[in-house]
Amino acid sequence: MNAIGQTSSVRAVPEEADRPPVGPGYVVPGSERIRVVSAQGQPYDLMIAAPVGPPADAAGYPVLYLLDGNAAFGTAAEIVGMRSRKPESTGIVPAVVVAIGYPGDQPFDLDRRAADYTPPVTATELPPRPDGSRWGTVGGADTFLAFLLDVVRPLIARKFPVDPQRQALFGHSFGGLFALHALFTRPDAFSHYIAASPSIWWHRYVADDYVAAFAELVRTTGVDAKVLVTIGELEQRLTVAEASAAETATRAAWKRRNRMVDNARELSDWLAALPGQGPEVCFAMFAGEDHGSVVPAALSRAVGFALARRP
Repeated sequence: MNAIGQTSSVRAVPEEADRPPVGPGYVVPGSERIRVVSAQGQPYDLMIAAPVGPPADAAGYPVLYLLDGNAAFGTAAEIVGMRSRKPESTGIVPAVVVAIGYPGDQPFDLDRRAADYTPPVTATELPPRPDGSRWGTVGGADTFLAFLLDVVRPLIARKFPVDPQRQALFGHSFGGLFALHALFTRPDAFSHYIAASPSIWWHRYVADDYVAAFAELVRTTGVDAKVLVTIGELEQRLTVAEASAAETATRAAWKRRNRMVDNARELSDWLAALPGQGPEVCFAMFAGEDHGSVVPAALSRAVGFALARRP
C-alpha cells in the first residue's frame, strides 16, 4: 500500500542479460564518414550528408563546408535536410553538407583546431591565452586552406554534381577567424563566407597586411562574394551563470579585452564601407545567446544565407 492507501504497481527493471541489444547511435540519414590524410600526414574525418532531392538547377548542388565538423555536422545536416525537402515553400534548395572534423567522438580537438584555423603570426604577436599558459602549435591556416581547396573539394566534386559557383564556408570562433582568413587571402575560393563569432581578438585584421591587400583588391578589381558575420549578444559581457561563478572578475576582463561583439560589428561595417566593388555583407546578432549557445542559431542563419533558392 502507498501513503494514501492505494496499491501501487512497480515495473521491475530487467537484468542486463535480459535487455535487448542496443544498436548503433543515431546516424544522419544519407550520410557517411570517411578518413582523409593530408600531405602533411594529418588525418581528418569528413562527414558528408547527401542532398535530399534533385538539384534546383542544371548547375548542380550547392555545397556547405563546415569547420569543427564533429560538433557542427549533425545540427547543420538536419537543418539542411529538413528545410530543403520543399524548396518551393521553404526557399532552401537541396545541398551537399561537408563537415571537416578530426578522428574521435569529441566535439572539439582543441590543439588541432588551434593549429589549423589560426593565421601565420610571429611569437611576439601571439595574444595571451585565457589561463595564461603558452600556445601550442598555431599558424597553419594556409596549409589547412590548401588541404580544403586542393583535396577535399575535388573529392566532393567526384561524388556529387556540384555547382562550383555556390560553395559556402562556415566557421565558428577560431573557425570564424579562419573563414575571414580565407576571405582575405582567397576571396574567389568560396561564394559565401560565414564567420560566426569570429575570434578577431587573436589576430587583429584591421591592422594587418591581409586587410590592406584585400581593400586594394576591392578597389581595383572587385570581390564578388557574400559575407555573413554573426555574434551572440552576450559574448562581450557576463551571462547570469558566469556572474555567479568563481573567477568572475577574470572572465569579465577576458571578455572586455576580446571585444567579440564590437569587433564583429566593426569588421562588418568596415567591409560594407570599402570603396569599390566589395562583398555583399550581412551582420546578425542573436539576442540572449553567448559564445557557445549561439552556434545552432548561427548555423540556421547560415543555411538561409548560403542555400537560398535563386529567384
